Amino acid sequence: MPLNATFTINITRQEYKEYDLQTEGVTHRIIPAQPSVSKGITDPDLIPFVFDEATYLRNEFLGEPLVKVTNAGIMRAARIARIDISPVLYNPVTGKLRVYEVIEATIVFNNGDLSSTMMLKKEKASIIFRICISSWGITNR
Repeated sequence: MPLNATFTINITRQEYKEYDLQTEGVTHRIIPAQPSVSKGITDPDLIPFVFDEATYLRNEFLGEPLVKVTNAGIMRAARIARIDISPVLYNPVTGKLRVYEVIEATIVFNNGDLSSTMMLKKEKASIIFRICISSWGITNR
């Protein structure tokens, strides 16, 4: 990913199925994801259960964006990012779950500083690092 680049995510194809949870035999609402808990907490009663009732009154599909890119920093000569895919959305009012079975997206990097990127590669690149990232399936396009 070029230095200082922004990005645009274009969803080019998506297919999903909707499931009515009650029809599927699920009689309770889906509970929200809970915050991370420190390993130092040994008494489960000290861990608060987080539940926002107002969220469950929203008649819309809730969840994270289908595709999200998060900057993960610079590793030697490469700016790296994480691509998160969130294929499940939930409507708490209707009790429906939308599960995306196909998501195709194109990520376009805009306004990258190519000269600084090439300078970083020249200064920090190593053959061992290049072998490692190529074995991870990372491409340098």
